[in-house]
Amino acid sequence: MAQCEAIRTYRQRLLDEGRGVPENPQRLGEICWWQVRRETGLPQSQVHSGQFARREIQALAREIGLTQVVGIDGISTFRFKELAINGRSQTLSKAPEDQSSNRKKLSNLRWALNRVIKSTGPDACARAAIETLLADLGDGSGSLRAELNWCLRLLTTYEAGQDLPESFASALRTALIKAGLSKKKAAKQVGMTFHTLVAWVGGRAAPRPFSMHLVARLEAACRLAPGTLASRVRFSGRGKGALPRELTLPPEFAPGTPLRRRLLRELPDDIMARGTAQRDALILGTCQRLLDEKGREHHVSHTIGSPYRLNVWPERLEREWGELARFKGEGALGRGTDRREGKLWRPGTLRILKSALSSILGFMTKPGSPYSVKAEDLTLTHLVFAGRFYNSYLTFRSDRNRTAKKLKQGYITTAEVSALWMIRSQLKPGTGWLAQRAELASRLTPVEGFVTQEDIAAVQADWAGACAGAHRDCRSLIKSYQRHVAPGRDSHEPVLPILSSPEPLAALHTLNRGMEQEGEAITGGIHAAMHLRDRVLVGVLSQFPLRPETLSLLDYTSDGRGHLRREGGGWKLRISRFLFKNPWSTYFRVGRTTWKDFEEDIQDLCGLHDAIARYVSQGRDIIRRDRHTGQLIGHTDALFVVRPRLDAERRPVRREREVVRLPNGELPPAADACRMCPDAIDNQVRAATGRHLAGRANAGTGIPDVRAFPPLDFRHIVATGVFKATDSWSAAADAIQDDVAMVRATYGRYDSSDRRGTIQNAYKRAYRLG
Repeated sequence: MAQCEAIRTYRQRLLDEGRGVPENPQRLGEICWWQVRRETGLPQSQVHSGQFARREIQALAREIGLTQVVGIDGISTFRFKELAINGRSQTLSKAPEDQSSNRKKLSNLRWALNRVIKSTGPDACARAAIETLLADLGDGSGSLRAELNWCLRLLTTYEAGQDLPESFASALRTALIKAGLSKKKAAKQVGMTFHTLVAWVGGRAAPRPFSMHLVARLEAACRLAPGTLASRVRFSGRGKGALPRELTLPPEFAPGTPLRRRLLRELPDDIMARGTAQRDALILGTCQRLLDEKGREHHVSHTIGSPYRLNVWPERLEREWGELARFKGEGALGRGTDRREGKLWRPGTLRILKSALSSILGFMTKPGSPYSVKAEDLTLTHLVFAGRFYNSYLTFRSDRNRTAKKLKQGYITTAEVSALWMIRSQLKPGTGWLAQRAELASRLTPVEGFVTQEDIAAVQADWAGACAGAHRDCRSLIKSYQRHVAPGRDSHEPVLPILSSPEPLAALHTLNRGMEQEGEAITGGIHAAMHLRDRVLVGVLSQFPLRPETLSLLDYTSDGRGHLRREGGGWKLRISRFLFKNPWSTYFRVGRTTWKDFEEDIQDLCGLHDAIARYVSQGRDIIRRDRHTGQLIGHTDALFVVRPRLDAERRPVRREREVVRLPNGELPPAADACRMCPDAIDNQVRAATGRHLAGRANAGTGIPDVRAFPPLDFRHIVATGVFKATDSWSAAADAIQDDVAMVRATYGRYDSSDRRGTIQNAYKRAYRLG
């Protein structure tokens, strides 16, 4: 095995050189993994957490110890080159001279630093490399000597930390640049969220007393003297809205839970100013006291019996599930005799069905249930007896909900009935998966208290009749239990305050303006390119609330053949109607027999045109570029792209959450690994709306009672906002590319106008009654 051989060779090399595994200079006591990768030649994917190579290197470190390597503890020549060029560029911009003279000065500096890197390598210690080259220079190298002396003066200032600005935000931004740390890498190393660090760097937020330990870690990560950044923090008030991240609390005190909020109320105001030992003892003691009080006060169990979900499926069940997933989720049918109706199931639908089946099968295997079947004895063919066991399952769910909510009468939710609909569709004669698999009847085995040998013999003798009977039983159960279904969650709930406001579209302006301002604080690199992509994504969604599946299919090509095109100094979207969920909607109809495609001009709102131009010209390629080789990965015309995930052999693989695996268990090859999938679009939109629109009562930011929402809720905001602005259902339907009847039925509750008064006024005008 190549990994074993590389690790054995590396172990022998360390023993011969008499040193240990490289130690991380910024996090003492931990392994410097990037140095290990450079010395062993192992790819990053093989030293991730839990991988074989990582475990072997950790065992080697415990055996021979850790050693700091010269050249790691100081700034490298490659990082110093970025720092020096950035510093000289800022100096020249403050004192503008002749442009050709400024370019000459920058060119001389790049030439001198390239000489340093060429002589010692990009990973060597910058100070040692510059001093070595200065000592080797002859008398005829005056220009190079002058540049190197300037670099040494800059290094001295950098190491002393004397040139940091007075404000905390500017000082932190300069310190990160000097240390060669990106915001994402610094946040991960310190143990804080990326968005919090971006807010600190941008000046939109500042550290509070309970987060000063993060400031101390930032000082250590940037190799600054203790107090360099802390002395620049100005507190705006007192608070204890967070707890130390290094302290592990019981799971009942997870963020957002009632016990967490009660814990924060119980703790004293000066908790974060106390010593570490005293602070931790007080917090853990308070947690234990609150748990004891909760145990005495609350005696209601929120489940009946033990947990009933079957989270780990036996091998036979997993194999059968793979056959069903391929039948309902792939375009081509596995057998020429198969028939299928309805739309293909998307990955999200498959996840919902598998979750529902996990609950049903878990109920059947739960100790104390009417069946108590062993999981190994179950098979999906037992669904042919759904009419026999599903009634008991629905009764169990109803009793469980009654006990959990302390109600007098039980109820079931739409999820249970929807799962029965899905099971029924697999039993439908002629097109159901089970109905077309008569050979599966041979897999049935008797189960005590559930299925007898006589039942199996009857089903095997007439498989089609058994499926048809189970289909009828499921339909009867749906009708009988439909009246007990409780109303489901309101799909408009995350954005209800926006929809109820007089101008819902103002929230989209706030979102796009926030994205624009946030982008100004992120300069250069992969993070700036990804933020630019998200800004274009949100900007397009705000004007045309397309579904994630449609956005994922959009293309852009420089020759104007894609869906996004440059026309007349602006940008236009041209999308085939067949890329929409409802291609036969009246929105696409022209006359009685003619149809049109989607074609709209993109408005230049909040600098969107400039953002699109920068993204398609630079951002897409930066995202797709391999961080190791610098080359573009694959070829794609996708408008919204991601950095592909590579396997151990550096081949791109799919990024979807749920992918039907090949028969050998491997992932299928990625036809377009750089294309952003609908799940990724959903995640990025939720993150953006959570940062700029979600209400935060403690911070006083965002819109109260608004939560992070997906692209679907953009349709609600746009339809409601356009209707309130124009008082036209037709305009609202055109804004979201849908039918007038559907838009009016969905958003009619937000119509606050006096329709009855309008009708009476029309009669008065016609009859001239006043």
